[in-house]
Amino acid sequence: MRQVGQPIEGWRIQLEQLINDRQPFHLVYGKPNHDLIEFTVRYAELTPYEKRLYLQIWCEETADNRDVPELEHNRTLRLDRIQAVVPISGQWHGQLDQILVEVHFLNGLVHAYEPHLEDVEDQKIDDIRRVVRRIHNSFWFFREVRRYGADCIVIGPEEVRQRFAKDVVAMAAHYVRHSAES
Repeated sequence: MRQVGQPIEGWRIQLEQLINDRQPFHLVYGKPNHDLIEFTVRYAELTPYEKRLYLQIWCEETADNRDVPELEHNRTLRLDRIQAVVPISGQWHGQLDQILVEVHFLNGLVHAYEPHLEDVEDQKIDDIRRVVRRIHNSFWFFREVRRYGADCIVIGPEEVRQRFAKDVVAMAAHYVRHSAES
C-alpha cells in the first residue's frame, strides 16, 4: 500500500495502470476537513478540470454524496488528497453514471456557444439554441453554465433545474445582503 507523501505523478501512474487493467480498487481519501473517507472503486478515469487533474470514480459508497440520485455513485477526487490505493477483486463497472440535461442559450450565445463532445443534440430554434448534454456530475456542469449568466437556462431534468435555480438564488442573496450592509 502506498501511503501519504506519494507525489501526484506517482498516484497518476498507479491509477492509470489500474484503469488500463480494469482493476477495481479500494481508495482512502483525505477530505478538506482532514477526515478520511474510503471508497470501493469499480470504475475510474483521469480528467482535467480547470488546470488540475482529477480522478473521477464510480464507487459503491453513496451515503454522503449530494448529487442527484442518478449520479450518486459518481465522485470527483483530487489526486493530492489520495492517501492510499489498494487493488481488490471484483467486477469493473464500465463507466460513470450519466444523465441527459437540456439547456437553452439566448442572445449572443445562440451563435457563440461552442459545442462539447458530451452534447448529444444541438439545434437553433428561432432565437434559442437548444442543447442536450450528457453529464456525470452536476457540480462541474453548474460551474460551467454559471459563467454564461442570464444567457443560459437549465431546462431539465426538473431536479437539476431546481438545484441550479436554488444555487443561483443563494448566490444572488449574498449580493443583496452585501449591498444592504454597504
